[in-house]
Amino acid sequence: MRKENNMRKSCLAKYAIGSAVMSFTWLTAVDLEAAVTYRTVALVGDPAPGVDPGFIFGGITEYQTAINDLGQVAFMAPIFNPDISFSGVNSIWSEGSGVLAPVFVGDRGTVFTGSDIFSFTVAINNAGQTAFLSVSDNDNRIWSEGSGSLRQIANTDGPSFGAVADFDRLDAYSPVLNHAGQTAFLGILTHSSGQLVDASNDEWVLLHTPGNISSPWQLIAREGAAAPGTDPGVVFGHFIEPLKLSGIAAGIFPTTPVVLNNTGQTAFWGTLTGPGVDASNDTGIWTGNGSSLALVARAGDPAPGMAPGVVFSNMGSFNGFFYEGQPTINDGGQIAFRATLAGPNIAEYTRGIWLSRDGSVDLIAHEDGPAPGTEPGVKFFWLWDEPSISATGDVVFSGRLTGPGVDSTNDAGIWHSREGIVSMLAREGDPAPGMGSGHLFNKFDSYVLNELGQIALVAEYTGPGVNGFTDNAVWVTDADGKLTLIVQEGDTIDINDDPLVEDLRVIDFLSLADRLDQSRPSDGRPTVFNNAGQLALYMLFEDGSKGIVVMTVPEPGMLGVFTLGAMLIVRRRV
Repeated sequence: MRKENNMRKSCLAKYAIGSAVMSFTWLTAVDLEAAVTYRTVALVGDPAPGVDPGFIFGGITEYQTAINDLGQVAFMAPIFNPDISFSGVNSIWSEGSGVLAPVFVGDRGTVFTGSDIFSFTVAINNAGQTAFLSVSDNDNRIWSEGSGSLRQIANTDGPSFGAVADFDRLDAYSPVLNHAGQTAFLGILTHSSGQLVDASNDEWVLLHTPGNISSPWQLIAREGAAAPGTDPGVVFGHFIEPLKLSGIAAGIFPTTPVVLNNTGQTAFWGTLTGPGVDASNDTGIWTGNGSSLALVARAGDPAPGMAPGVVFSNMGSFNGFFYEGQPTINDGGQIAFRATLAGPNIAEYTRGIWLSRDGSVDLIAHEDGPAPGTEPGVKFFWLWDEPSISATGDVVFSGRLTGPGVDSTNDAGIWHSREGIVSMLAREGDPAPGMGSGHLFNKFDSYVLNELGQIALVAEYTGPGVNGFTDNAVWVTDADGKLTLIVQEGDTIDINDDPLVEDLRVIDFLSLADRLDQSRPSDGRPTVFNNAGQLALYMLFEDGSKGIVVMTVPEPGMLGVFTLGAMLIVRRRV
């Protein structure tokens, strides 16, 4: 039995790593915080298990962490031996085997040598398998445990396991990894007359399926190949903006060009070239699994839900430098995406969000359109990040506002769409639930959606008695979609796993363990919020210790039970 928060012991919670099933024995139903449990994964300064003695964890950060539905965590962190050198060795760590162990240790480690690690994402699936990218001075390599053991599946400096060709560049945000152990990524091939590869056909979207040693690869799409859903002679161009390629060293791309669900279906953005193609219709979004590929939407087509004459101008979102085309997909094949618009009364670079499902594409929201839950005349000004989609097709997105009464204190919010009905989840300047009178949302740090449609939010708040050391908190939605306060900076929690040993620490800073905002629930990218209600957080404590902590919250249906009781108690502050 895992020990509960020692501040308040009004319930007992049973938890075991490796099991997504949690049961609660309720002693009293008045205190939500006592139902929340914490488990420390790793702290800076802790001994690093499974490597040479003397190595400890170095700079664990809030950027490269993932959790699966069993509560197993994978992350990237440097290790070092202070008796030898204070220079860190980047490493990949995982609890996929049931205990925390190294998966890959960089150039001065004891597991693998000859390659340092720099990966924007570390993915872990429900089989406890990981996938990531390593980078050295000489090459980039994509690694996966999808076959049951760690294998190199793509390499820019030598033959890859089962590779179809040599790679010149690999995408550092991918590979994406599904529960079946499949990986998908974008690679740029080395130009070769023998393989007939040149600048017109060197970008490939590939799916790797373990278990088939002779032919593990499926080609999803290739630059220069016929683009499904288009006219004869029209072919794929780039799968990532050329401007990105020219400005990124070592071929490390700053986005995820391809996503992958748990049935092996991919979705990706691409450009077009050929007869009848110009700047008004040269981008699209496609989905497929290697044996079939279909067009979801294309620039130049009428934009569903918009006025007559309004069309998609780019199947991505312009960020001021280049277009980002990053759809997201769930296991039902539903796809949420952003696109840019053109047409009568449409300002340049106006964006919107759509959902493709059951053969139709439906508008969720668009800039210069009304913002649900706000006053008359208030509109969306900027839909700044890509949407998230749950297993049932719920879509969550954030945006900025403009209009009557809008200023810098209330111009941002988060919205939730279910069955075509969009509602506002939270807005800056609104009362922060569970905080008491006068406490308001000040700034939204990050949020994440799980496959069940539950949302976790980290936000800053302001109000009486709030200072720079107690202004961040975590909220999670209940069964009715309402935000419930879970934990905040200044709270004291017990981070020791031993039920007989108490280790109370005061939270100085907290955030989701995914500050790169790449968490998506079912498209192969890592997530920090699983379907068992477990949230991977980065915490810094007042004593200077810091690291990754997993917080388990009650089921959504139980959160409401605690809300009234939690409002009647005084939160312990230190």
